[in-house]
Amino acid sequence: MIAAGLVLSLFQERTPFPAGSEVVTAGIGLFILLLTLFVKERDYKFGAAAAVVLVIIFAGFAIGTLCK
Repeated sequence: MIAAGLVLSLFQERTPFPAGSEVVTAGIGLFILLLTLFVKERDYKFGAAAAVVLVIIFAGFAIGTLCK
């Protein structure tokens, strides 16, 4: 879903779909939901994988924001 949002952001003016940033935000929300569900179900391996992906996304966001 995040990758689809990034692709949509490339063609933002030419597509009737929602803005790419909205789709990326929905994808991040999905990862947070998955992390919550995995921890609730005590599936710590998948919970850790979802947490690592979220940390990587937030680190990329922080680096991108600080380097401007």
